[in-house]
Amino acid sequence: MHGNYVGKIIGEKNVYVGKNSPNQHMIISGTSGAGKSIRIVEIERNIIREGGTVIAFDINGTHEKVEGEIYNYISAQRDGLNVKLLDTSLVQNGQETMTNLLEYVMTILCPRQLRGAVQQNAVREALKFAIRNQKNFSTEMEAIAEGLNVQDSTEAKGAYRHLCDILEGNIFRCSEKQIIERRLNIISLKGINPKTQKRIIEIFLGVYWKMLRTNENNLKKCTLVIDEFQNLAFETNTVLFQMLTEARKYKLQLILATQTLTVFSKKQLAVINQAAVKLFFQPNVVDIRQIADFIEPGKKENWFAKLRDLKIGQAITVGELEINGHPKSQPIVTYSDYQSKKAAQPPNLPHNIGG
Repeated sequence: MHGNYVGKIIGEKNVYVGKNSPNQHMIISGTSGAGKSIRIVEIERNIIREGGTVIAFDINGTHEKVEGEIYNYISAQRDGLNVKLLDTSLVQNGQETMTNLLEYVMTILCPRQLRGAVQQNAVREALKFAIRNQKNFSTEMEAIAEGLNVQDSTEAKGAYRHLCDILEGNIFRCSEKQIIERRLNIISLKGINPKTQKRIIEIFLGVYWKMLRTNENNLKKCTLVIDEFQNLAFETNTVLFQMLTEARKYKLQLILATQTLTVFSKKQLAVINQAAVKLFFQPNVVDIRQIADFIEPGKKENWFAKLRDLKIGQAITVGELEINGHPKSQPIVTYSDYQSKKAAQPPNLPHNIGG
């Protein structure tokens, strides 16, 4: 039994994450056009073949096209996302206090700019109003918006301004489109402004992370794919930070892609380095030396030359790897199987997962 597919080496041999790796996370970096998107699709297809489920966030409609019936396309703008922030079932069952529920929603709903205690208290009161009255509104966001409006205070109006993109976006609502097990679920955020895209992903991750930790998630093996992850909140105690460090016990896998690693702090890079495998495609010129040092500090010049000479689709691959059942600890160059895009589709026995 092996871990997730990573790529190929010369001789058409498949490379996998080692079966004894502490996690199955992958970090993928490289400049635009280096081949990251094609490799990600190959990895996604192989996860589906192995019976897993993938949820991929498509920021600008650039996710590689996937033929056949292995994918489930959800447009956040057109279809909506069936995400429930104000679910009180755990409170009713005595598994959670109302205070904890409110703090959880505050944490994932409020942007970092909303720091003032008075504005936060206005949001807290709006949440209480929404929980009491949500049956009178078509969406949770409408109920929260009204909870702020009825306060008619400067603080509530200020909080509304910070939250208006989410409250008025009509993204989080009842939807017929659900995440489907054993499919590549592509959540398209095309047409939504970048600031709101970021907030949508963070809210989705917050709700999904809670579902995993409270055993409310029905997906047995799920992989989340996030491109441009450097734009998300990634400080200590943020959801993404927790997922990278704790997700194995919840059978969650992450594939995080970025064009550069230079924007991350040393502490963040230390957490990123906990991912089982890192794939370094052609980097930006300004990133080469830092990445070479990240790969193998003692052989920085050697990896600098190899990074500079990478061809499209090739990636220097570092981490706990496995080839033909044998562990491989040294960095290697893997490549993408371009023809896999046209390969026959795996059999499907999908099951709908309720939101």
